[in-house]
Amino acid sequence: MAVGAKNLSPLPEPEPEIDAIVAATFLGEQSEKDHNLQFVADMLTERAPDAGAVLKTYRAIRRGRNVSDDEGSLTTNHLKLAGIVRREGGLLRVRNPIYAEVFDQRWVRKNVPVIWSQRARRMAVGAIITLVVILAVLAPFTGYFWWQAEQARLENETLALAFRAQTISRDPELGLLLAIEAAEHLPNNPFVETALARMIDASRVRRRFTGHTDWVRSAAYSPDGARIVSASWDGTVRVWPGNFAGLLELAKRRVTRELTPQERAQYLGEPLPPPTPTPTPTPPPAE
Repeated sequence: MAVGAKNLSPLPEPEPEIDAIVAATFLGEQSEKDHNLQFVADMLTERAPDAGAVLKTYRAIRRGRNVSDDEGSLTTNHLKLAGIVRREGGLLRVRNPIYAEVFDQRWVRKNVPVIWSQRARRMAVGAIITLVVILAVLAPFTGYFWWQAEQARLENETLALAFRAQTISRDPELGLLLAIEAAEHLPNNPFVETALARMIDASRVRRRFTGHTDWVRSAAYSPDGARIVSASWDGTVRVWPGNFAGLLELAKRRVTRELTPQERAQYLGEPLPPPTPTPTPTPPPAE
């Protein structure tokens, strides 16, 4: 008795069972025992002319990137020789899903050789970028702290110069010159102003106020110390500068010379100018 073909339909194999069979046969620990898969693995790593280039090219192919089948490329030819890729429309594709599953991204990442020179270069670049960012952030603060330290150093040196000016009793004019230098570098400082006033008093020349036509009978500072008021027998009263600027101007009128280069080197730490070369005498022409 014949049965019509339309009444007979093949029973489909359940897909989960097929997946389980494939996984048990080709994937996991069993893949390490499969000679074909082991051959492909060896070709990608130990037998590769450049394992790094081969694995990176394979990874790009597996990710679906367009890698052309370059007949002159040693890397692509080796991948075809390993059997893991095939040509498809001028591009290379992974040969089958089993290879794609066994040799996945994790397997590639695990087997890519570490090229220490490249890693060190990347680490160096990263360290340089980090350092540049840190310096860019700290630059304003660094400049400010440096400026503060420099100002403190200059102030200490100027105060030391003002103190030293008062100790030079053998040459009052030299002491006044040093006090003037200190006053010009650190104006309106009470210690420097006091040193300048003391050296003015110690100098031999006294201040002369010109403008009265007769003797000055009295003089006094204004309450704020910024002016000197004088009264004369000529019936006039005049106002003179008595502030720091006036004091400095008075000190400059007292001195009759400037600091010599040797004095500037000794007291201010300035370098001595180079000695003037002595001209070589020209010998008389031979007769």
